Amino acid sequence: MLEKIRNIAQEKHQIDLNGNSWYQWMQTYFDYLKWEIPEVEEELKENNQVHLEDELWDILWTYMLLIEWLEKKWMVRWLEKIIARAEIKYEERINAVKNSDNEKRAWDTVKALQKQKLKEEHKEKYW
Repeated sequence: MLEKIRNIAQEKHQIDLNGNSWYQWMQTYFDYLKWEIPEVEEELKENNQVHLEDELWDILWTYMLLIEWLEKKWMVRWLEKIIARAEIKYEERINAVKNSDNEKRAWDTVKALQKQKLKEEHKEKYW
């Protein structure tokens, strides 16, 4: 499913690059993400699943376009790398919380360790 969405996002990104007058590089995607969040909040009401799903999709769609732009600029390695990093990040945090009597402290401890690992990875890659 993500592969089909990715292909559609790639097509849309190419259209944006080739002449949408409103398109202002990645700032367009940041702006649209900010605009979509209040629309999701507005649709959080009873018996409104259809509209809520539609607005949630708008956030995901814009996020996919932003990732596409970042990939084209060689700033990220596409969605697969982002998802793999997220899986590790949140699995570590959830495992720490499950095995702790102080969830906030466990979450914060793992988060601090992860930030240190990111600093080390960044240093290895760019220094």
